[in-house]
Amino acid sequence: MQTPRNSIPNPPSLFEGLRPHPPPGATPVTGSRALVFPFPLKVMDRWQPIREEPLCSSGCHARAWRLARRLLARVRGDSSSKVKQIEKEYSQKLARSSQTIAELQASVCVTQEENRLQKQEAERHLQEASARWEEERRRITRDADRTGQALQERVESLQKQLHSAEKRLRCQELETQEQLCYRRTLMCTATGGNRRKRIPSPLLYQGMKEQLHPRQT
Repeated sequence: MQTPRNSIPNPPSLFEGLRPHPPPGATPVTGSRALVFPFPLKVMDRWQPIREEPLCSSGCHARAWRLARRLLARVRGDSSSKVKQIEKEYSQKLARSSQTIAELQASVCVTQEENRLQKQEAERHLQEASARWEEERRRITRDADRTGQALQERVESLQKQLHSAEKRLRCQELETQEQLCYRRTLMCTATGGNRRKRIPSPLLYQGMKEQLHPRQT
């Protein structure tokens, strides 16, 4: 017979058909000689109808005790199975909880490791970008210095060429003036006979030219 969960079997239903019947002429036992079951008071309260019924004095008391012990063993077996089932359920819940905690801890460790790797990767990229920027700045500075130096050298070279050209031009002008003076001297000598004429010096032409066109430094 299957016992309902969280309930105590109904003693009258269990004792149905097993209640002893007194033989003919037997005297029923009531009052202080009534059957007393070895159960808690709450269980005895539920079995009150059986306790109040009269029992015979010929072996009925021992049979009732055997039935009570059998019922107690059944109740203990049901309680033990119930406790074992509860222990099994809670053991399974504890195992699932432990597995969930282990998975969460593993997930946290993986997340921390990923964060650490991402941080290291970001720092490495930042250092590489800083190094590239510094190298580019140095290269631009070197190129600018080199370009400025080349331009300065080019300007100095052009200035030297200009001074050299001016010097050659002055020399050519002086040579031309000397040639003119020499030709005039020859012409005056040929046409004037003994008449002497003053011939301007080439240095005079040079001084006049410098006054009209001062040299640019």
